[in-house]
Amino acid sequence: MKKIFFLLSLILMSCSKDSENTPLGPDTSPILKFKLSIEAGKGGSVNTTGGEYEQNTSVTVSAIPDQGYIFEAWSDGSTDNPRTIIITSDLQLTALFGIQTFDFDYSGLGDPLHQFHPEGLGFIELNNIEYLLIPFCELQGEGLDYLRAFEINYANSTIIDRTSDVFDVLPQVGFTKGPMLIEDFNSDGYQDFFLVDHGQENEIINDKFKGAILQFYYGSAAGFIKQTFPGITDLNLFYHHADMGDFDRDGDIDILSQRWSSYDHDVPNGNTMSILINQEGRFSISTLENPYTSVGSVVLTNLDEDEDLEALAGTYSYNSGELWYWDIVESTVVPLINNMGPYPMHDIIEVKSDENSRIFLFSELDESPVLSSTDGGKSVFESEELFDYQGRDIIVADFNLDGYDDFYMFYGDDGDGEWGTSFGTFKESMFLNNGSNEFSNPSSIEDQYGRELGNEINIFFYPLKKGDEGYKFIKFEQDNALQPPKGGEIVYLTFN
Repeated sequence: MKKIFFLLSLILMSCSKDSENTPLGPDTSPILKFKLSIEAGKGGSVNTTGGEYEQNTSVTVSAIPDQGYIFEAWSDGSTDNPRTIIITSDLQLTALFGIQTFDFDYSGLGDPLHQFHPEGLGFIELNNIEYLLIPFCELQGEGLDYLRAFEINYANSTIIDRTSDVFDVLPQVGFTKGPMLIEDFNSDGYQDFFLVDHGQENEIINDKFKGAILQFYYGSAAGFIKQTFPGITDLNLFYHHADMGDFDRDGDIDILSQRWSSYDHDVPNGNTMSILINQEGRFSISTLENPYTSVGSVVLTNLDEDEDLEALAGTYSYNSGELWYWDIVESTVVPLINNMGPYPMHDIIEVKSDENSRIFLFSELDESPVLSSTDGGKSVFESEELFDYQGRDIIVADFNLDGYDDFYMFYGDDGDGEWGTSFGTFKESMFLNNGSNEFSNPSSIEDQYGRELGNEINIFFYPLKKGDEGYKFIKFEQDNALQPPKGGEIVYLTFN
């Protein structure tokens, strides 16, 4: 019996081991897969359009805004970007984008004391940062504010006051006269600027205006460095206008400066002009000692047979307007036109197409025609394109990117006869060159978002530089035209 029991136990144990080692059949449970669909709304793109993924797969998706847009959210409400998705079901997502708007941050120096003043505003790129240089000033103001430097910060959508950070000496301004002259004057690879400060006209000492000191800064790796050149940046004078060019063809950009006497410093005739001669970044001064008559505005242009530039001047007189020029190299003065009648010159600009140029002359008087010349000031005629323009805040640039000079002005037709108080629409203030120095207003102005902006007020726009999608402007947001801006948009404009 014992033997039989032992044999039965061996048989049972053998059967048990065989059953444990018997392989299971193939796993026939289904592998779950789900569909992920990723789309981009207007204003951007996505890094993937999705696909079909196994359950619990991890997928990272990113929304990439186009220039001028920001990512706002995914269609399911998530604002994570990039975001990682664990696939557990079919999912369809759309990346939503909006127009990027910027907020002005005045925390650096506090709220401006005076209003926003477009004349003298500038745009400089320094150390790969974009800066708006904005003067806050007033002709009859009380106290002084500064020419402030604002960084355009695309990452956090702010335009933030960096004045204390980037200037070695804070630039106080009374009342600026533009446009700001921006150039690499010392050829070191950094943009520099020169700005005329007219001073406030309520500052009168001994029956003369106090005047102001020119603002002249060189850009550097450390920021903007104030320049001190004897006779140039150290005199309180009553400045009004300036221009730049290489008058002596030595490769260095020189500056032509109109200057009037002030309470503590006299100039020849009480009203003359000087050439600030650039010699490898160091400036010296040569002043016209015997001006033909008063100087209202100036421009450097070629007016004779040689290749050097001369200084064209228009009178500032309510009796008889005159045109004349200073041949700086030859030290001579040449009259061109007199007996123009009451025509106090407020501004002069020159526009070019190919080898031809046209000079525009603007009067300070209400209801004065704008005059122009196509023969270097030897004769003038009334401009059909413009009438009763005061001629302030004029910027010459190729705005429609066709290779010809156009021009744009913030102050437009006085209309109601009130001196210097009116603002025009944007399209009425933009003058496009047809290629032969004849000008017309654009019929429409559109930004990269397809919005028509031509009927908005001109002072809300400031040109920055040429861009890939058109000319780059900042579109200011303000409660009214004369207050400090609250915000803005960077827009690329096309003109038709």
